[in-house]
Amino acid sequence: ALAETPRDAARHFAMKWQLDSARVASMATPEAADLTERIDWSGISQTLAAKAEVLFEIIERDEVWQR
Repeated sequence: ALAETPRDAARHFAMKWQLDSARVASMATPEAADLTERIDWSGISQTLAAKAEVLFEIIERDEVWQR
């Protein structure tokens, strides 16, 4: 409902993943040390950011979205 086209939907997810990446990166704090030891927040953040970048690259390629 937030997007008119599949390309807009992809853009929405890429932006969401970028924001989530920053949010997840902030979870690796000394206050969360017990969880940080069990969960690789930095790795999760980097994965989200990388996937967002790849999706943005796909979004920018007009030939992908032509019918």
